Amino acid sequence: MVNSILRNENYTGTLFQGKKRKLNYRIDKKIKLDKENWIVTENHHEAIINKEDFDKVQEILGRKSKVNKDGSIDILSGILKCKCCGSNMIKRTSKGKVYYYCSNYYRKNNCENNKSISKNIVEEFIKKELNINEITRLNINNNIKYISVVSNNEIEIIKTNGSEK
Repeated sequence: MVNSILRNENYTGTLFQGKKRKLNYRIDKKIKLDKENWIVTENHHEAIINKEDFDKVQEILGRKSKVNKDGSIDILSGILKCKCCGSNMIKRTSKGKVYYYCSNYYRKNNCENNKSISKNIVEEFIKKELNINEITRLNINNNIKYISVVSNNEIEIIKTNGSEK
């Protein structure tokens, strides 16, 4: 129920009509229409949430985050991307240390970025760039669109306001 509320654009004050159409007047079966065929009325009613916040929630919901075996979600899951091929970085543990690898390289060997990057390096870079002492999922969601990792431990942060570091 919460998921359907978070994805419902009607809460921004926009009215959507004509999402479905009867196939034939004799048959009660309805078909879904493409979004470009809907009737959209902006500012039809009072908005509960503004459009910017709604768009930000959609971006966060669109990130692919993986759940760990213990049921937790890594703080950087869905945020780290390989600069070379654009695929997500995956977390692996080796000798008690946590590293991120390009998922495309790790699974299919289809990327030139065969290097790993330590979680500590990424976290220290984020702390320095955002000027914070502790990384939280809220800090990341509010400030970072995604993080690109280049093969030689270079990191680029694409911030939510569009700037790169």
